[in-house]
Amino acid sequence: MADPRGRSGGRGRAVAIAIDEATTRRRLLRWWPERLAGWQTVWRTAFNLEIDRRRLFLWLPVAFGAGIVAYFQAEAEPSLVASGIPAALALGLAVLGRRRLLSLAMWLGIAALFTGFFAATLRARLVAAPVLATPVFASIDGRVEAIDRTVYGARVLVAVSDMSPAVERMPERVRVTVRGRISLSSGDAVRFRARLTPPQPASVPGGFDFRREAFFQRIGAVGYATGGMAALETSEPVPLRIKLVAAIDRMRDTLTERIIAVIGGSTGAISAALITGKRGQIVEADNESWRAAGIYHLISISGLHMMLAAGLFFWSARALFSLVPGIALNHPTKKWAALIAMAGATAYDVFSGSEVATERSLIMTLVMFGAILVDRPALAMRNLAISGLLIMAIRPETVLGPSFQMSFGAVAGLVAYGEIERRWHERNAGRAYPGGSSLTDTFRRLAVAFILTSLIAGLATAPFQAYHFHRLNPYGVLGNALSVPVCSFIVMPAALLGVVLYPLGLDAPAWWLMGQGVEIIQHFARWVAGLGGSVAMVARFSAGALLLMTLGLMLATLMTTLPFRIVGLAITATGLGFAGNEPCHPDLILDASGRAAMVRNAAGSLTLLSRQKPAFALQQWLAGDRDGRSPRDAALTTGTACDRLGCTTSLADGRSIALVLDKSAFAEDCERATLIVTPLAAPDFCRQGADVYDRDYFAAYGATYIYPDGRHETASNARVDRPWAPKPTPSIIAQPAPQSSAQPPSSTAPTWTPEALDPLPEAETQ
Repeated sequence: MADPRGRSGGRGRAVAIAIDEATTRRRLLRWWPERLAGWQTVWRTAFNLEIDRRRLFLWLPVAFGAGIVAYFQAEAEPSLVASGIPAALALGLAVLGRRRLLSLAMWLGIAALFTGFFAATLRARLVAAPVLATPVFASIDGRVEAIDRTVYGARVLVAVSDMSPAVERMPERVRVTVRGRISLSSGDAVRFRARLTPPQPASVPGGFDFRREAFFQRIGAVGYATGGMAALETSEPVPLRIKLVAAIDRMRDTLTERIIAVIGGSTGAISAALITGKRGQIVEADNESWRAAGIYHLISISGLHMMLAAGLFFWSARALFSLVPGIALNHPTKKWAALIAMAGATAYDVFSGSEVATERSLIMTLVMFGAILVDRPALAMRNLAISGLLIMAIRPETVLGPSFQMSFGAVAGLVAYGEIERRWHERNAGRAYPGGSSLTDTFRRLAVAFILTSLIAGLATAPFQAYHFHRLNPYGVLGNALSVPVCSFIVMPAALLGVVLYPLGLDAPAWWLMGQGVEIIQHFARWVAGLGGSVAMVARFSAGALLLMTLGLMLATLMTTLPFRIVGLAITATGLGFAGNEPCHPDLILDASGRAAMVRNAAGSLTLLSRQKPAFALQQWLAGDRDGRSPRDAALTTGTACDRLGCTTSLADGRSIALVLDKSAFAEDCERATLIVTPLAAPDFCRQGADVYDRDYFAAYGATYIYPDGRHETASNARVDRPWAPKPTPSIIAQPAPQSSAQPPSSTAPTWTPEALDPLPEAETQ
């Protein structure tokens, strides 16, 4: 007989457990609303605090930039009127709803989005110029606008006045490479023969699109001179625009040669580049060592140079004014010095060639010194936002470039750090610094601040550097810590002194001093570059991962409250996770020209299938695959067999692949190979036993990555019809998209008739 107490005890425990569960549920039901209400209060408080600090304004340039990005994603060129109407409507609704802050902010954001779209559309209309349709050999008459001398010759920008034979769309500008030294000067009339091609499309999906870049510079063709280039006697007047541009370029060339003559060697070329922006004569080994040390931004004239130059003008002017008490005590000398600094910075921009990065830095500098004129803080996030709006309105295409992204990322990170430090000092006003205020402690604090700013700038630019260049420089903080002080206190002051003394002919000592400073930086760069792990290769990842990291960085820097910054860091970490987990190892990489391919062999490394080495494309392919080999490495062609008709090799799975460069090779290669790559129009019989990627395919889809599962990732879209990327012929557009199947869309494509010509190697066009 069962124990009744046992049954009763078991039932009692069950009842107690049920009561406890019910109690727990009731507590949870009360806890979640309380927690949610608490979190709602936290977020509402944080958002209201951001409004009080006027941070919503900072998102207007973000919306403006998003509109520009949307423009470049369109498959057809938008209507100028249709793109302007939504912006005007949104702005009108913002005016109507201006009494309610959230309504005003929402409609202003929408207006900024569509205004960015409209600005990019308008910019494309304003710069539109003819682009060469097919490769040609031609005799060209024109005027030299600019000359960039290099170690091997020169790159010459020519404004074209006539071409023979005549072409359907004669370019307004061409850029040609000339081998050897030339005696030309900017502004000279010239006649020469050249091999010209249309600007080349992207070498990798999502990569740098030189074709689009050239369009916005009004360059309609690129190529190389087949003979010499000499001045042509002519009585035609020089257009005023060319006369001004050429005069500035001649002065830059003259000063560049003067500095190189005094200092000598690549050190002289680097010194000249810091002033004139002419980097062509720097030895590539030095370029690479400065990149590996993380200090190449010292060579490229951008924010640091502009602020140092403007700062030297500013503080020199203030020092001179202070020598005259009557002026210093009775006049706003600080504002006068700011005006002098703005004028000096503008002159520096014009003289250095006014490239995109320099223009962007100039606008940021003018805005910050302009803030002094109206008694506002010079270094503030609002000034950065205004600079961004101005730059994007003037040159919308720069939003897609690494220079714009890295520059604003670095400055936003540094300004955010400055805001945090300023608030810390405000909360701790009156407290003594730990360790006292001796000279040693002051130096220690400055050293810590410098290291922190270098680290913050490096972290803020790392996502963009990894995406565009597939590399990081772990020792960049060390390289900057060693080099920037030398640049700030020796190189740039000597450069300013040299420019002042140059017209008097007394500049040689200043250039010598500048060269000594650059030589010190050279030693630092080579030492840091020689450390193990100075360059970390980063595998190629998608634009979506970069977008997540960018959004996270914007939340962490543009907002000031902890909840928003924590969410921003979490979004950045999510983007990093996606970037690290994306597939990056295609079996086959096809160049947009159809004249080169990279094949993954049985050992897992990439093998080049080409008669020539396209240096620029190779650099991108290898870096995106985390392959540290140089584009000149002889081992890249191991396992391939080439002759004048083409090349052959094998994939990792044993299938054979043939690159066909002459139509007489089709009969043999189409019978033996299972995959054909060619810049020609493949015959129909070739498609019966092989997968064919021919001229039709590359005209429609461009560069292609083919993955082991058969997925195709292409640089172009057959539906796209933009001024810099015209729509292919209707027969090509009718092909199925290559993304859904391992079978290439060109397997059923009809052929087309234009004659195939050798495109210019990308190393020359870029």
